[in-house]
Amino acid sequence: MSKVNRNEPKRSKASESRCTRFEWDAIFPDDAACLDYLVRKLYPEGIYCPKCAKVTKHHREAGRPSFECQYCGHRAESIDHVVPRSRGGQHIWENVVAACRRCNTVKRDRYLHETSMRLRVSPAAPRHLSWVTVLVDRVPELWEPYLGDAAAMSA
Repeated sequence: MSKVNRNEPKRSKASESRCTRFEWDAIFPDDAACLDYLVRKLYPEGIYCPKCAKVTKHHREAGRPSFECQYCGHRAESIDHVVPRSRGGQHIWENVVAACRRCNTVKRDRYLHETSMRLRVSPAAPRHLSWVTVLVDRVPELWEPYLGDAAAMSA
C-alpha cells in the first residue's frame, strides 16, 4: 500500500478540476454557499428586485426558511410529509417540508396532532420559479410538470 499525504493531495494532470473534493467542501459547505457564489459570479452588478424597484445585491427574501428544519430550525437533511404517505398523504408541495434527521425520526408516520411538534412555517408551493429559466437556457421536458408557469416562460 502506498503512502499518501492526505493533507497535500496530488491532482491528476488529466483532471479538469481546480480543487479536490475536500477543498470543494471547505469552500462550499452547503447549497446556500454555492448559490451565493453563483449569484455573485453571474450577476456582479446585482439583480433587479421588483419589490424594491432597484438593482440589489440580495437575492433571497430575509424571512425565507432556507435549508432549515421546519420543526426545530436546525439544518435540514431530508424531507418530511406532514400527512404521512402511509396514511394517505400525497407527495405534493403543500404536504412536504424540510426536516432534520432527528425530527424526521421522532415524527415517524404520525400526524402532527399526535406529536408535540409544530410547524414553523406552513408548507406551500413556490411562487417564483423564474430563476430556473434564468440559470438554464432551456427547461428540459422532464422538469415541466414540476415547474408549471415557469416552464412556459422559457419557451
